[in-house]
Amino acid sequence: MPTVNGKKYPYTKAGMAAAKKAGAKYDYRSAVTAQIFGTDVYDKESKHWGSRIPDNPTMKALGMDGRTLKSVNHPTFDLTAEGERKAGYNFASGKDRRLKSVPGKKVVKKKKKGK
Repeated sequence: MPTVNGKKYPYTKAGMAAAKKAGAKYDYRSAVTAQIFGTDVYDKESKHWGSRIPDNPTMKALGMDGRTLKSVNHPTFDLTAEGERKAGYNFASGKDRRLKSVPGKKVVKKKKKGK
């Protein structure tokens, strides 16, 4: 159950809207939708929600493939961005104006001369 500023919100349409209005920095509504359609975004063992919706035919049909679930204001968004870039993905704005992670040029750090 999402918690924003110490208050818990239910996984309902109204609950997710209220969490967003209260300042949630994670798109729980999309994450729960992906779960309903059989795409694992939540890891029960670690009790952790994923950072993006994976690419698969179902999510592509729904227009949700690659959707980034953390807002740029999320405390660990920088770690998500770093991981996506290392995996060969870049960020782009989708047709729905949401941030998506799409295959792109892999970012590789160059070694400095003399080292």
